[in-house]
Amino acid sequence: MSGILDGIRVIDCTHGQVGPYAGQMLGDMGADVVHVEGPQRPDMTRLDLTVHGLPVMLPHGRGSVFYDDHNRNKRAITLELNQEEGRQVAYDLLRHSDVFLSNFRPKVLARMGLDYPSLRQVNKRLVYASASGLGREGPDADRPSIAFVVDARSGMMMAGGEQGQDPCMVPVGVGDRITSVFLAYGIMSALLQREKTGEGQELHVSQLMAMMTLFGNTMSSYLWLGQPFPRFDHSHPRNPLYNYYKCKDGRCIALANRQSDKYWSTFCRVTGLTDLEHDPRYEDAERRAENYQELLRVLNEMFLTRTAQEWEEALGQGDLLFSTIQDIPDVANDPQVKANNYILEWEHPVSGRIKVMGFPVEFSENPGTIRRAPPAFGEHTEEVLMEVCGYDWDRLSELKEKGVI
Repeated sequence: MSGILDGIRVIDCTHGQVGPYAGQMLGDMGADVVHVEGPQRPDMTRLDLTVHGLPVMLPHGRGSVFYDDHNRNKRAITLELNQEEGRQVAYDLLRHSDVFLSNFRPKVLARMGLDYPSLRQVNKRLVYASASGLGREGPDADRPSIAFVVDARSGMMMAGGEQGQDPCMVPVGVGDRITSVFLAYGIMSALLQREKTGEGQELHVSQLMAMMTLFGNTMSSYLWLGQPFPRFDHSHPRNPLYNYYKCKDGRCIALANRQSDKYWSTFCRVTGLTDLEHDPRYEDAERRAENYQELLRVLNEMFLTRTAQEWEEALGQGDLLFSTIQDIPDVANDPQVKANNYILEWEHPVSGRIKVMGFPVEFSENPGTIRRAPPAFGEHTEEVLMEVCGYDWDRLSELKEKGVI
């Protein structure tokens, strides 16, 4: 069964996580993704040893967890784009390709002759997709950036966490992933438009805008109402049915019943708080907000009487919104995750049978597949240049001697 993007070729001149993950998303859907690295400059994620003190280098020697997690379903070549002859090789590849994907800074792309006006002269059908940290315009357009920079600048670190806390660290890679999703979305849209017009176009996504979009409710609150959406404060909830509570076993359970009037009677019944159901202090959302301190004390004491699993069973008797708060090992072993194949077992050619993330979008006719392992450095250079550009071994030997590949 072919993928939706079968027959589409992507030249992936990216590094790190933003561009590579967007390329992997396209590869998962069947595209032929060619990941380009410099002969002396491997993708930075191949070289990661530790992150936050956790060793991330994989035993097979091809790279780190982050490299493998962003580069399956690709072929890898080496190409020196700082040399004129290397650029000409890139042009030969792009004449026979559909998408150019990059996360280099604009001035770097222009210096290498890989800006959109230059590549449009090479291939008018080319979809040109680029990503940046802070956008292409403005005083900081050419500043170097990674996800942590944008976590700070976008407001995300102050939007998360609770009232009165210091800035809240965002999990590693969130900004990279959401930017990649928008990149893949844009590329797919541009490919669809090309079917109508016969010509490609340029598209761009910045991490700054992607992160602002990710927590758009908070941003829109400020834009519409003139004040930012307040950070959460679980010790002073206006709605005690939208809060989290510690259970007897030390785990916490989250209640997510924003429309508390709808759920109040059921909540009282399944938790055994029937004497509070018609208490005038708690008869509606407004009264519960006024008297939240006493109700919060009751709920805190109540949840400490049972384990999280016991509360899951009790709350499950009603049509309530709730979940035990899980850590990462919990999620990996969650029966719901397993039932939906969100984590797959796959035979890595070097590491053996491993578990990897599955595909976030399910297609009935053209599902995502894992066809290739994350490639070794330069693994497919000769194969790609012979297949796509028509080079022979003499030409390849010449390019190697000059340090172009």
